[in-house]
This record gives sequence, structure tokens and C-alpha cells, in this order.
Amino acid sequence: MQVDEVRNFAFIRYAFNVGERKFQGTLIHLGDDPSNVHLAEMPERYPRTAEVTVYYDPANPRNCVLDRDPPTLRFFVNEIGTTAAVAIGLVVILLAANGMLAMPSLPEPCWTPR
Repeated sequence: MQVDEVRNFAFIRYAFNVGERKFQGTLIHLGDDPSNVHLAEMPERYPRTAEVTVYYDPANPRNCVLDRDPPTLRFFVNEIGTTAAVAIGLVVILLAANGMLAMPSLPEPCWTPR
């Protein structure tokens, strides 16, 4: 097995109470790739034993998160970029398979240099 990339992850666990029940969560951002995302700021933003605000679904408090802001622009750019690259690749493959990407034949020259 070859390792092509090293990725770091911030693992943060938090606990909170809803009424008499205690819950735990680990999700920090919605829809963000958790690796290398603001990794350096995590210990400063969420220091050990600090009190934090937890956002949760009242119908199911197990669905909880620390940062409820929409996913970052970088997330959308990565998703759209990947989707576009795959779509363009498929179009090129389909066009090539149907012979539509073949180079047009050039006309014969009308004179030949001597």
C-alpha cells in the first residue's frame, strides 16, 4: 500500500445536556472536509474544558454541531470543480468514441514546391 498524501484531523468531542439527558458529539462543521480545515485554529477556538455553544436538532439531539455556518466557498469550489472535470472527461470520451474528435483531413496542396 502506497501513501500519496498525509492528512491531519482535529478530533474534538463535546458533551451537552438536553433536559436531564446527556449527549456527546464530534461534528464541528457542516459539509466541510474535516482534514486540514482550520486545523491550526482548532485548539485556540475550542480549548480543552472550554464551554462552547452546541447547535442540535430538538427532535434528535444526536444531530449536533459546533459551527452551523454554511459550508465554505472552498467546499463548493472543490465539489463543483470535481464534478466539472468528470463531466468534461466523459464528454471527451464520448466524442472520441463517436469519431467526432478526429482531426479533419487537410486538402491536397494545389502546387508542389520544386
